[in-house]
Amino acid sequence: MRKRKQQANLNFAVGYCRYSSDNQSHASAEAQKKEIEKYARSKEIVIREWYIDEAQTGTNDNRKEFSRMITDSKERLFNQVLVYQLDRFARNEEDKVLHTVDLRRNGVRVVSVTEQFDDSPEGKLMEAVIGGIAAYYSRDLSRKTSRGLKHNGEKGHNNGGTLPYGFKLIPRLCPVSQQHLKHPKGHFLHDVDIHLERAEAVKIMYQMTLDGFKRCDIIARLNEIGATKGNGNPFTATHIDNILRNERYTGTYVYDCNKRKRIDNPDIAPDIIRIENKLPQIISRELFEAVQKFVLSRKHKTAHNQNEDWLLGGKVVCGECNEPFQGAKATRNYLYYKCREQMSHRHALANPQRCYNNAVRKDDLEKFVVAQIRMIFFHPNLAD
Repeated sequence: MRKRKQQANLNFAVGYCRYSSDNQSHASAEAQKKEIEKYARSKEIVIREWYIDEAQTGTNDNRKEFSRMITDSKERLFNQVLVYQLDRFARNEEDKVLHTVDLRRNGVRVVSVTEQFDDSPEGKLMEAVIGGIAAYYSRDLSRKTSRGLKHNGEKGHNNGGTLPYGFKLIPRLCPVSQQHLKHPKGHFLHDVDIHLERAEAVKIMYQMTLDGFKRCDIIARLNEIGATKGNGNPFTATHIDNILRNERYTGTYVYDCNKRKRIDNPDIAPDIIRIENKLPQIISRELFEAVQKFVLSRKHKTAHNQNEDWLLGGKVVCGECNEPFQGAKATRNYLYYKCREQMSHRHALANPQRCYNNAVRKDDLEKFVVAQIRMIFFHPNLAD
């Protein structure tokens, strides 16, 4: 019994009554209310609110209480609207369907307490019509939204979402009054500008990458200057990689009109809008292209590097810090061994505690070791 009451309490409704000025009176609204209450008791429905329009025609949808009911439905505090008859809801069939669709979109259905359409052919037909209209309006809304986003993209306006690291939003002001401009729908408009401190961190990422530094070295440098992600957390290699691939730092506005559609359907092809010189520039086009080529070449080099035979890997020990030497590949496309803790003088600024020992070319070190081994075996006296 207790479980049944809990379920009934979840079935909230509101009542809507209307009487027009022609041959009806206040008593007519009371009679409608009485029938609605009777139906609600029989179905264990809780009526939370009443909306009553007095002396209003059903062909006029500018009814005060009716409009308030449509607005309140967005709060999702009820799931049914109880009416005496559907003509009390609206006499115009087009408005009836449109407002029913509005309510259905908010999780609310319209129920006539004297006209049961649930199982009748008429009821099934009406449900089919309303469902078809709702589907149409949903698709039409999606189409209009996509068209609006594409229109904004073609103008280079921000379409919402998170801005790339290094940018910020500033209010769009009226050139005459200097007042913050508003969109016709009511929200404030903004433009994109450069966040100076974060933009400096972006420049460091690009330049250090082009200079051949690893992600860990870049992160160490960013930590040294106190640069963090927007949420205050330290950078990760993945975040740096995403920044290095973002063309918008060159001042080019890039927007995929199908981005939201691909959330549900990844097979949808991108519809890219590119407008050069539409955003403030943080990285030059030349630096961006150079980094893209370098990152791509480093990927190929890494794969090639895995096939190399490092004869002395782990067998040679650094004379400065006693750490083993390991194989690596330089930016100038030659192989070398270096101490695991080794760093060049450029690294010293990021972490002065690390080893300064220099790297040694792979061929030079291997030839030297082989020569020493031969000397020991064939000329032991000279080896001493």
